[in-house]
Amino acid sequence: LKKGETYGVLPEPIREGYKFLGWYTKPEKGTQVRSTTKFSEEQDLVLYAHWEYDAQAYWRYILENRVQQIPQCRRVVVYLERNAGYKTYIDCPFLTDAGAINPAEGLEHYKVTDEWIKSVQPYIIVKLTTDTSMSLVSKTGMLRRFPDAEIYVFSTSAVSGNENYQLYCRLYLAKLLYPEYFEDVDLAVVKSELKVKATIYY
Repeated sequence: LKKGETYGVLPEPIREGYKFLGWYTKPEKGTQVRSTTKFSEEQDLVLYAHWEYDAQAYWRYILENRVQQIPQCRRVVVYLERNAGYKTYIDCPFLTDAGAINPAEGLEHYKVTDEWIKSVQPYIIVKLTTDTSMSLVSKTGMLRRFPDAEIYVFSTSAVSGNENYQLYCRLYLAKLLYPEYFEDVDLAVVKSELKVKATIYY
């Protein structure tokens, strides 16, 4: 560029989990440079990308990236039961985004029987509740039906809450199912950064 010329079209870099704020003349603070900014230096000038951390984007990237690394042959079956008994979800991103196999995919109806649930041999069972203060009651009821099963109770917000709550629950489930792929994920940090209040009973 020559002195007095505008910068023109500037590249937009991508950094997973961060929002690009623009190009600046210094690593911190400095003056923002836009495509219409006129070059006023006598010599070359280094521009620095400024970023803003986006917790939701960052943890979504971590979840998607890690789940992609899990071979299909390592993925486990998880049965998810709604708050109302004997009802499941045929299409359930809560399970699939966490890397789990949803045995109900392909069913014509969301109502199921205990015999069917046992036949799919779930690795764990997830029970949803609208009242987390009743989680023990929910788990006890499930254990009567499946005494040998490993059962976790999540709020129904895991499938219908705000984006941050759903993302936290998917990360929780993914780490529960595949701890070796999420060893460095501190769920307390995730909860804090996403600003959610979530309790999972097991």
